[in-house]
Amino acid sequence: MDDIDFSCRFFVYYCSNASQIIKKSEMIRVNENSYTCYIDTKIIGTGEIWLETTAYLPDSDYESGTRVEIDKINTGIKTV
Repeated sequence: MDDIDFSCRFFVYYCSNASQIIKKSEMIRVNENSYTCYIDTKIIGTGEIWLETTAYLPDSDYESGTRVEIDKINTGIKTV
């Protein structure tokens, strides 16, 4: 993951439109394949936390040289 840029958006469904976006540059590098970050649940609200990752992948087939991919998952973590 060292060679790509990405950001993560944390949010709770059905809890207004609040979310917290954390850029790769704001995360803590664990090793070349892992990064960690801390979120503020006061910002995103209570409920099941979802994560949407946006990755900016180098790709010479695209005019800009970058392909954007977005993936969304449920973290399995619930705040109360």
